[in-house]
Order: sequence, then C-alpha cells, then structure tokens
Amino acid sequence: MGAEYEEPLRPFTDIEYYRMAEHAAHCGLEGWWRGFRCVVSAVDIQAAQWREPTPDDYPPPPGT
Repeated sequence: MGAEYEEPLRPFTDIEYYRMAEHAAHCGLEGWWRGFRCVVSAVDIQAAQWREPTPDDYPPPPGT
C-alpha cells in the first residue's frame, strides 16, 4: 500500500537559520554530532514554544 501523505517540510527562514547558528555556537560544537544534536534540539525547543498569537500579544491601538 502507498505511504500516507505527509505535508512537505517548509524551508527554514533566515531568522531560524540565525537562531540555529547562534545556538550551535553557544553549545561549543565539540564535534559534528554534538553540533548536529544541538541544532536539532534548538529547532525542537523553538517548535515547542510556538503557539498561535492571541490579541494579548499585540499592544492596544493608540488613543484607547
């Protein structure tokens, strides 16, 4: 039987690349595998922290 359809992964944005590089540099990159795991964990953490924005995330319009 055919495999279930999976949504293709979207490409990373510039800010995501920047955050991954920053995180990997912070981890010290003591070797390829450690660096790779570091970047993957950074992406996992970022994905876990993401949520739908709510009205509370935006400041009220001026004059209210």
